[in-house]
Amino acid sequence: MRHHLLVSVATGLLAAGLVTPAAAGETILYGEAGAWVDVADLPPAEDGQGMPLRLIETQVRMEDGVVATYGDVAFALDSAEALDAIGNISLDWLPDKGDLTVHRVELVRDGQVIDLLEQGARFEVLRREERLEQRILNGALTATMSVPGAEIGDVLRYSFTTTSDEQVLDSDMEYVNVIPAEPVPLAEGRLILSWPSDADVRWATTRVDAPTSQIARDGYEYVTISLPAAEPTAIPEDAPPRFRLPPLIRATTFDSFVEISEEIAPFFATEGTIEPGSALAGKVAEIAAQTSDPMEQAALATQFVQDEIGYLLNGLNGGNYIPQSPAETWAARTGDCKAKSLLLLAMLRELGISAEPVLVHSRLGDALPEQLPTLGGFDHMIVRADIGGAPYWLDGTSSGLRVSNMVEVPRFRYALPLRPGGAALQEMEMRPQAIPDEAISLRIDQTAGLDVPAIYDITMEFSGVTARNYQALSLIDDADQK
Repeated sequence: MRHHLLVSVATGLLAAGLVTPAAAGETILYGEAGAWVDVADLPPAEDGQGMPLRLIETQVRMEDGVVATYGDVAFALDSAEALDAIGNISLDWLPDKGDLTVHRVELVRDGQVIDLLEQGARFEVLRREERLEQRILNGALTATMSVPGAEIGDVLRYSFTTTSDEQVLDSDMEYVNVIPAEPVPLAEGRLILSWPSDADVRWATTRVDAPTSQIARDGYEYVTISLPAAEPTAIPEDAPPRFRLPPLIRATTFDSFVEISEEIAPFFATEGTIEPGSALAGKVAEIAAQTSDPMEQAALATQFVQDEIGYLLNGLNGGNYIPQSPAETWAARTGDCKAKSLLLLAMLRELGISAEPVLVHSRLGDALPEQLPTLGGFDHMIVRADIGGAPYWLDGTSSGLRVSNMVEVPRFRYALPLRPGGAALQEMEMRPQAIPDEAISLRIDQTAGLDVPAIYDITMEFSGVTARNYQALSLIDDADQK
């Protein structure tokens, strides 16, 4: 099962370049930080002795549909290991959504600042696609620099800004990030979030124990969190997901999940997506000819999408949220959860089955309703089909679905239907499985007596995803490998 709805949200302060503009570009820009940035002073060397991270600043401006993220980082190169590990700078950004502007790269040595940009040092651009083996293309570019002239005892400091105008969000904005907490070896830092006072921005933190303030200044609201936060209370690994979230900050202009549903729904309209007389229309006709039972039709359509369409997430040019058309998916024989869901949705509706796309999160579970509404709060898409008055949750990226196991409810807990008029989060009510995932039958024949070795007959039966995995093994010709 694939859970990859690629989101343009940073997951760490040092990964701020992943929150990224309409005026996007693949060329690194160099220049001063924006006037809205409050540039910090480097903490004195005697402060935070033994802390390799001297400074981490993340300042975020949410304005006019664009999220700008400023990062300022200082590392103490106090050992050969630190020099090797930190002497190369890497900054990521998504060029289809925004720009990367570098403001400074400096070495501080004995109180003197060595400006490497002034000396001509520049970043190189790489397209690494580090998740290609997972069949994920996100289009991220990486700016890299091997810091010239760095010595043990120096402090390396660099700062940059990325901007983000997510294609599907129109004028809405959102920001989600992890808050560094002890025992991270950080001497000093801040996270500052700001927006125009007349903008409807809501924010909240989760499991953050740190000095926090909000003030209004010069027509803007400013939220400041001092870093690092206190170490969060240890939570048992088997606790519900809502208790196990890392320290987070969320900010959004969405009023509700209903608004997200309404805004994203138009991208998943199916009218006219299967052209009469096309190969796809022929596939739908084949299913309709096989059976008139909507349960069997839904199962066959899902099998078709699961088995005939390979997985590939192409996040280029807005593909992290915008799906390719069913015709494109069929022509390429590949697609991600959005593309597969849209294809399945179109086929089900052609068959006269009531269905709609829904967003889910593969790990948040019961924590989702307690979070502020953000599109980045979802990482997967499936289809809900209503047959005989009951909902069925169909995942085109999974495998092994049959009528016999269609009743199973994936453990996502909550789903957000995408409807033109909007919809609220709905709970995915669990119900008993119709058949087990695995059944083992053990028969021991000891009729020959206790002095004779017993004969064992073991039968193992698998269904659903597990069965598909074993089926793949059964297709291996080499007996030793099998």
